[in-house]
Amino acid sequence: MPVVYGAEAPVFRTIARSLKQKLGSAATLYPLSRDPVQQEQQLRRIQARNPGQVVAIGLHAMGWSKALEGPQVVFCEIFDHSRAGMVTAKTKGVSLIPPPEQLFARWRALSPSLHRVLVISGPGLEKQVSAATAAAHANGVKLVHRVVRTDKEYVYAYKRAASRYQGLWLLPDNRVLSRSAILSVMTYSVRHGKQVAVFSPELLQLGGLISAQAVPDDVADQVVRRLQAGVGRNELPGPAVVDLTRSDLRINREVARQLDLVIPNWTGG
Repeated sequence: MPVVYGAEAPVFRTIARSLKQKLGSAATLYPLSRDPVQQEQQLRRIQARNPGQVVAIGLHAMGWSKALEGPQVVFCEIFDHSRAGMVTAKTKGVSLIPPPEQLFARWRALSPSLHRVLVISGPGLEKQVSAATAAAHANGVKLVHRVVRTDKEYVYAYKRAASRYQGLWLLPDNRVLSRSAILSVMTYSVRHGKQVAVFSPELLQLGGLISAQAVPDDVADQVVRRLQAGVGRNELPGPAVVDLTRSDLRINREVARQLDLVIPNWTGG
C-alpha cells in the first residue's frame, strides 16, 4: 500500500513512519520529490502496482494522488476538505483538527471566567465549526464564527470584534491566514490581553495562551481504521472525514501569569 507524503513538513514524515510501524510490510513510503519529472516517475511506479488503497498525507500528496486511477484514497493533514472533488465515494479522510471538546475543557479549566470566544475562517467550514460550537457550549463557552475571504479581511474582522470577546481560537486556515496576518493578530492580542488558542506550540512564542495539536500516532490510527473499513469494498464507508481522539495540549506559562491565570496540575507545558 503506497503512503504518499510531501517531505517538506516534519509532521508528515512522523505520520508516515507511524503508519509504516502499524501496517508493516503492507505499506511502502513514497516521499514526493520536488522534481516534476521524478514525481511523474513515482506516479507511474505506483500505478503499475495497481494498488487498491493509497494514503495521501498533506495537500500536495492529495492533489498528486488524484492522478491515480482506481484506488481508494485516505487523506490526512488537510484543513479544507470542502473544495470541489476532494471527497468522493472512494476518497475520504481524517480531520486535521484535534478534538475541540478537549481544548475547551482544558481552556476553561485554565480560565474559569472564559465565556466568549471568536473563531474566524474561510468559507465552507460550517459543519466543522458547528461541532466545535457544541463542544464549547458544553464547557460554558459561547463560540462565535465569522467567515472571511482574505488575510487582510481576517485581521480587520478580528480587530473590529475583539473587544466583545475574551479569546480567539486560531485555526490553521492558510486560505485566509498568512504569516503576516498571524503576527498582526498575535501582536494585537498580546497588547490587549486577549487569550488565544493556537494550533501549534511554536505559536505560543508569539503570545498564544494554549496550543492544541493533533497527535501523529492518533492520526495514523484513524487512517488505519479507515483503510480497514474499506477492505473488500468498492467505496470507503463512513463520513467524509472522521474525527481525531487525542490532543497534544500545551500552556504558555508566562502568558498565563500575565493574565493572572492559575495553571492546573494536568498540564506539563
